[in-house]
Amino acid sequence: MEKAWPATVNQRLTALKRFFAWAVRQGHARSDPTADISGLRLPQRQPKALTEREVRRFLRAVHAEGNPRDIALVEMLLGTGIRVGELLALRVGDVVIRDMFATRYLAANPSDLQGLAALQGHTSLNTVIVYMNPRLGDLAEKEKQVRG
Repeated sequence: MEKAWPATVNQRLTALKRFFAWAVRQGHARSDPTADISGLRLPQRQPKALTEREVRRFLRAVHAEGNPRDIALVEMLLGTGIRVGELLALRVGDVVIRDMFATRYLAANPSDLQGLAALQGHTSLNTVIVYMNPRLGDLAEKEKQVRG
């Protein structure tokens, strides 16, 4: 008997369930033998982290491209540990950079101290400031107009 991963077993079961559902509808089968069969539970997959070497290579590649927006996004992701969705949901007005025990902070909600994510390292902070600085006034004003 062939051994297969649980996900493969579930895919095959789904194909069989669909086939027998079709066969019953078309009158080619009287009943669906897969009706009472449930799929296998899949183990929870843990996210894989980049190694230090992979992080350095990734940063070198992003910096080599020279796109300030991409550099700022990657530096923020790596410097804060926030999720991609959280980063993409941030608006210019949400970013607060302040001195606090020699650490700079990025706040998803400036009034919510629980939402602070420390921006680690001088390089990360400077990259974000350099990218945002010429845009802060214009973008903040546009966001105020959009938000009403």
